Amino acid sequence: MPTNTYFDSLCLYTVYFLSDNLVHVDLTSLCFLIPLYTTITNHQHILCHKIRKKKRPLMPLSDNQGFIPSSPKPDYTPKSLRTLSIKQLKSLPTDTPTHTIDNSTLSTICVAGWVRSTRQAQSGTIFVLDDGTAMINASFWPNGMFEEEQAGLIEPNNFLRVIGNVRVYDGDISVSVSFLTKIDDFNYVSYHFLNVLQQHLHCRRELKRETRKEKEKEGMIGTLQEDVLMCYRNNQDEKGLHVDLVVKMLQGKYKEQDVREMVNSLLDDCYLFSVDGMCYKTVD
Repeated sequence: MPTNTYFDSLCLYTVYFLSDNLVHVDLTSLCFLIPLYTTITNHQHILCHKIRKKKRPLMPLSDNQGFIPSSPKPDYTPKSLRTLSIKQLKSLPTDTPTHTIDNSTLSTICVAGWVRSTRQAQSGTIFVLDDGTAMINASFWPNGMFEEEQAGLIEPNNFLRVIGNVRVYDGDISVSVSFLTKIDDFNYVSYHFLNVLQQHLHCRRELKRETRKEKEKEGMIGTLQEDVLMCYRNNQDEKGLHVDLVVKMLQGKYKEQDVREMVNSLLDDCYLFSVDGMCYKTVD
């Protein structure tokens, strides 16, 4: 059994502990008993706590040697929001797991059109959408108060913009709607079809986006035009200003060929007119 012995040179006592019960105390004076008992009891409780402290059980090793399996690999399938006409959707094949238009795999689509008919299902609404190019079946299954409010917009003759995914039902292409909104400004119709054309041409590489270099070139041309006109306005007289002087004034900023071409362009656009030979003057 564990025994604790404590020495004090001033009190000359010995105290023996057996578990939590005081067995024998030899004191020179009874007055030292209370503080001594308090001190030793606290120390014993700390010591017993350390002895009795249970070790945490070790986690059993799994088949992965203690490592938690990693989460499933992320899906790297390209995601996009493609604006389409209904006729484009109806031209899709129905026997393929994925759908492609203009060499681009469809993920999420956006179509717009008038609601021609509706039919209430057990937990949603099935309706026919017509954008003027074709008609297509669409289904909307609301889940929550917000989507219940959206479902109330599915009424005949309402013009809706819907976002969803392509589905094949009974051998026919349809749209499973995840979001819809009512369009009251019919300028959106023109915007929608312009967006359809723009995306179609871009995916077919028939419409290129303007590069940074092209933008910088356009900016440089605009600045060159302003500088040439400003050079004429600030330095011309009744006889105009010779083109060689303009080239010399701007030689530290532009190439000579660019300046001369800009002067000729300004002449063709009637910003400048000839006074005498190569001397020109601004119209204003």
